[in-house]
Amino acid sequence: MVAHSLIRPFGAILGQDEALQRVLREAERAAASDVAVLVTGETGTGKEALARAIHSASRRRDRSFVTVDCASLHPGLLQSELFGHRRHAFTGAERERVGRFEAASGGTLFFDRIDEMDPASQAQLLRAIEEREVVPLGEAVPRAVDFRLITSAGPGLRQRAASGRFRADLYYRVQVVELELPSLRERRGDLRLLADSFLADCARRFQKPLRGFSPAAWSVIVGLDWPGNVRQLMAVVEAAAAGARGELIQESDLPVYVRTVRVRTSAARTEAATSPGGRAPVAASSSRSAEAVTGRFADRVEAFQRRLIVEALGRSLWSHAEAARELGLERHQLKYLCAKLGVRRTSV
Repeated sequence: MVAHSLIRPFGAILGQDEALQRVLREAERAAASDVAVLVTGETGTGKEALARAIHSASRRRDRSFVTVDCASLHPGLLQSELFGHRRHAFTGAERERVGRFEAASGGTLFFDRIDEMDPASQAQLLRAIEEREVVPLGEAVPRAVDFRLITSAGPGLRQRAASGRFRADLYYRVQVVELELPSLRERRGDLRLLADSFLADCARRFQKPLRGFSPAAWSVIVGLDWPGNVRQLMAVVEAAAAGARGELIQESDLPVYVRTVRVRTSAARTEAATSPGGRAPVAASSSRSAEAVTGRFADRVEAFQRRLIVEALGRSLWSHAEAARELGLERHQLKYLCAKLGVRRTSV
């Protein structure tokens, strides 16, 4: 089966699973109009990647795609952040600020994790969505805004709205079309395609001759439940690639937390017994121990630092704040090291 046109070569929604393909076909139909779209799914399934794909396939593709992280949106700063403010509208407002709604005018406004928005903010958001106008702080005259609305949420938003834990009127505004992304454990047939794509991306970025996974490493990968979904798989492959010395990812290259949490199933053992494409398993390189001690000292230190950082980011589902705490670093120090070592998060 050919991957759908909305999937990018190295996007987090890469896959050939029929359930995923069905979602992408629905997404392409939704992209042709300006209807509000709600993308749901577990953490790490690629909700933002799908939102961006919808924007790229829409008539607004040449205008801005503006993201609002609802989980980090402070209620006290909501109006300024979303609606903007004039200069001197409040203490500290030394310059005029354009809000997210105006910044997205003509384009797409994406509210990520809208299910984590507090009730007071939900009410203000609903009004702006319904009236299609905002009033910046310090002004009295509304400004018209024209935007395409896409939102994302974890599983169960419908139940939260029904129980009163999320505004039902807002839910029905954002859920004109609902697209539910399947978890990675529901599309295990895409594991090889995803892992190979992420590895090829890492090989280019790290400038390493990586070409695949050893049978032992692959048996670990297919034996996991992947609670962090595609984002977790991406982080694991990146961590392994950062520390790998040979052309194949070895089991010892995988993060420790992955090697110690093996959820074996008979299907996983069967898949692990055969290499991709039905070929006989490739033996691990006999020069592995020699490779481990070669290379410039500075390069080896950087590879070790990169691996530590990628593993910590993988465990925290790419939260720089949590990873920095785990590593005993300040957040700005971690950001600096990520930039220096070429550690970046592919869109998910």
